[in-house]
Amino acid sequence: MPGQRVSSLILIGPGGHFTVVTLAYEAEDTLERTVGALPLGTADHLLLVDDASPDGTVDLARRLGIDVRAHDRNRGYGGNQKTGYREALDFGATVIVLLHPDYQYDFTFGSRFACTGNPRAGRMPPRRISRQVTRRSPEPPSR
Repeated sequence: MPGQRVSSLILIGPGGHFTVVTLAYEAEDTLERTVGALPLGTADHLLLVDDASPDGTVDLARRLGIDVRAHDRNRGYGGNQKTGYREALDFGATVIVLLHPDYQYDFTFGSRFACTGNPRAGRMPPRRISRQVTRRSPEPPSR
């Protein structure tokens, strides 16, 4: 069953914590397929933030072993994103990837970011460049 794969997510890379955040609203019909397509070892933590879905999204996510945060009222896409990023950072994420739960992306695309070489040949810049772009920026100075 695809849901069982979620509990086998493992640490990828020394000293980092990779979190996949999925923002959900009425995603019951596509969530299991989306999560089931994630390659094993994709992330250290899978977090679903549900924006007060009236369907069974939250129950399904919990049955699949996904860490869930559920809003008591709909906060809109921006509010859902803020919750997801805040929760992931509080959990210790050093890299956060936003994943839509409607199975709209081909997961092989992301694997290009881990490669070196020519982007036109299906390769992306060296990992050191990717890490510099995706690392959490320091907090802005307070005024």
